[in-house]
Amino acid sequence: MLRGKRSIGDRYGLALGLDLLAAALAAEGAIEQAAAARAAAEVLWSSVGQPERGTPDARHMQARYERAAHAVLGEERHEELMARSVAIGSERVLQDLLGPVSEVN
Repeated sequence: MLRGKRSIGDRYGLALGLDLLAAALAAEGAIEQAAAARAAAEVLWSSVGQPERGTPDARHMQARYERAAHAVLGEERHEELMARSVAIGSERVLQDLLGPVSEVN
């Protein structure tokens, strides 16, 4: 899903997909990757005019992720990871999570 949304430039779909991915990664215990996905989602939500953390339907997933991330990482480490992902940008986070664009097809 994310590769398809990325290939067509669907930033709204990418933001929603990254929220789903963050929740799934957190559930599997991959909290640092989840933080990267969540930070990229926040950047994308802002870019599509929904800076208040996306759609109402996604908020329960975001809350689940936040609880897991804070429990495992602590607030300070979580904020560091989020800031790093925001600083490197959503495209770099996507590349780290999904691979280069050339691998999409």
